[in-house]
Amino acid sequence: MLYRVYKLHFSTPVRFGYNAGNDTQIAFCADTLFSALYLSLMKDGRHEELLKLVNENALRLSDAMPFDSENLYISRPAGIYADNSDESFDPSVRKALKRIQYIPTSKLAAWLGGKVRPEEIRTEFGRKFDRTRVNLQETDPLPYQVDGFIFDDDCGLYFIAAGKDEKSAKFLDDAVQLLAASGIGGKVSSGWGHFDLEMGELQDTVLLKGLQATGEPCQMLISTAFPGEEEAEPVMRNAQYVLKRRGGFTAELNEKPAKKRTTWHFAAGSTFTTRFDGVMMDVATVSSHPVWRYAKALMIGVNLK
Repeated sequence: MLYRVYKLHFSTPVRFGYNAGNDTQIAFCADTLFSALYLSLMKDGRHEELLKLVNENALRLSDAMPFDSENLYISRPAGIYADNSDESFDPSVRKALKRIQYIPTSKLAAWLGGKVRPEEIRTEFGRKFDRTRVNLQETDPLPYQVDGFIFDDDCGLYFIAAGKDEKSAKFLDDAVQLLAASGIGGKVSSGWGHFDLEMGELQDTVLLKGLQATGEPCQMLISTAFPGEEEAEPVMRNAQYVLKRRGGFTAELNEKPAKKRTTWHFAAGSTFTTRFDGVMMDVATVSSHPVWRYAKALMIGVNLK
């Protein structure tokens, strides 16, 4: 496989929805990325080519995750934090570690060994904000609040793609460049979600080694995914996972938005004893054609010793 990294340097505010507890999301999942790419390619009539590559396992996508000028960050491993650390750790330190969402790849080995302190991990990549807007479609102007996120100058989001060959890698390069022209997330029609694109071969040694480490007894998701029916039983043995609700509405060209079927996926950071392929789900509710939700797995092997 060829591994490429795409860095999104946002020049405008972004809006990606909410985590549990109505906390603004600063990143987005692989299914959101797939849908955005699919819609961008639909304008050129090349969307079916993307679906074909994914169904043939010739292309895999990670979630979008933060980066800063020094580091790429990944979701922290589910259920693995300070378990092997010095017993003298203050309980407040353990609680602080549990609140951390992303860790730099350079700290992964130390995290797995319980050798990381909360103050060593950057947790802020920008700032949240609220803006007041006015709905002029009503008889009387109606003000409402819109919240979003602005990344620090040295921060943004990145994702990884695994391509079977140069052809699939080149196809994705073109697709992401199309996406850069339109933006990603909510409020793109208002100018949000626009980014400058930096792309190239993945150089991060921790991620490269992990992507190729198929024999490690601990395999961690870096995409939001779900196994196929025939994969489920072995995958669930000794798994440590977080479930993530996926819903939303369709946004296809020339069609009225319709609610998608809600599904639950394993979140990035979930760990398993074996790798799995994952599935593409048809989540249409009223559409006359399939509405695809990406739930394919991209995983890294991690060493717990």
